[in-house]
Amino acid sequence: MDFYLTIHFLVILSTIFEFSTKKTKIKILWFWVLFFTYIGGFRWKIGGDWDQYYYYFENCSLLHIFDTVRYGNDFLEPGFVFLNAICKIILGKFYIYNILVTFFYQFTIISICRRYSPQYPILMYAFIMTTSGTASYFAVRAGLAAAMMYWTYLYIEKRELKKFLLIILIGSNIHILCLVMLPFYWVGKIRFNYLTATVCYFAVALFAVLFREYFQVIALLMGGNVAYKADVYTSGETIGFSGATSFGWILYYMLFMLFVFMRKYSNNKYFYNTLLVLYFALRAIMMVFSDGMGDLTRLSSGLGPVFSILLIFAFTKLMEKKKMGYILIAFTLYISVSFYNYSKIGTGFFFMDTCVPYKTIFDYNNLGTPNW
Repeated sequence: MDFYLTIHFLVILSTIFEFSTKKTKIKILWFWVLFFTYIGGFRWKIGGDWDQYYYYFENCSLLHIFDTVRYGNDFLEPGFVFLNAICKIILGKFYIYNILVTFFYQFTIISICRRYSPQYPILMYAFIMTTSGTASYFAVRAGLAAAMMYWTYLYIEKRELKKFLLIILIGSNIHILCLVMLPFYWVGKIRFNYLTATVCYFAVALFAVLFREYFQVIALLMGGNVAYKADVYTSGETIGFSGATSFGWILYYMLFMLFVFMRKYSNNKYFYNTLLVLYFALRAIMMVFSDGMGDLTRLSSGLGPVFSILLIFAFTKLMEKKKMGYILIAFTLYISVSFYNYSKIGTGFFFMDTCVPYKTIFDYNNLGTPNW
């Protein structure tokens, strides 16, 4: 456990380089990209569903792209099967496949940081890493799809519908959850103000308390595949989620109010409105599902960057005031939220069983092959 806490603390500590030149900042970002690519790529028997994904890599075939199943009756997305099959043929080794997946995820993160936080890219990188925890470098199918979804922000901002739909199409063929992003291309006309944001937020909070009591019963009454998936996704928890807290709900509400206030400083109101809707959707999913139905929080995977984009936007605008009071507010805001997220690293269900101790391919001879 100390291994992961130390790594993420060093990432936070590296934000001191924000006082250096732009060239140095980029070097620091690339150092972390390569470091986490190594950590995530060369891991062995570490991370959620390790045996399952190792099995897919070893057994997916180009001859069965559309009829590969898991859990007996659930078809795997053809894009994911194709990716595993072609990587098996060309690369041969599962760890090389993991290196490529981890690198793509990390490259996506720094691309987001450089675009939406050009002044403070390391701050944004550190915030994303503490928010996502090991999911950002122990990426599996959902993580790969989430990285694909991150690129949709660029095309929503630029209003490039064809490229947006292309990313959704490719991503949903890796994991169907990519379709969650589809409606958000058109939500920029929705304009949250303090009243509507407050009413909607606490209405969802109340609904979340009631919903968790009856969701599984309602889903099971529907029968069929819905009942089956409800049973799967409510019988366990996804690594990285350990339930919501009252403090967290209040904290994220206060941030919601701040983000609504900061809209007046945005030059692209349509995109900013979209970000506010995405933030509300993110918090709604986490409130409703995180306590007892952790697997369903994967619906929010592609919504992850919105929190970082909005927080760093607020931080940047406060810093531009160049007044000590605003600067103190900016750093208090950033440090408080970052260390709140840092405190939750490794608190997920089954984290200790699946991620501790950290092991690499260099331990392979001592570990043996995975069982499936």
